[in-house]
Amino acid sequence: MQARFIDTVLGCAVGLAGGACLHSAAFRDRAGRALRRLVPLRLRD
Repeated sequence: MQARFIDTVLGCAVGLAGGACLHSAAFRDRAGRALRRLVPLRLRD
């Protein structure tokens, strides 16, 4: 039961952090630029 509780708390923390990142325009801008550099030129618009 303790292991399940810890897993649930960790899952909630990861979900909260992910939600905060997705709703942060500054984070999306920085992450988007970094991810676009990984896409090959032939696949870009």
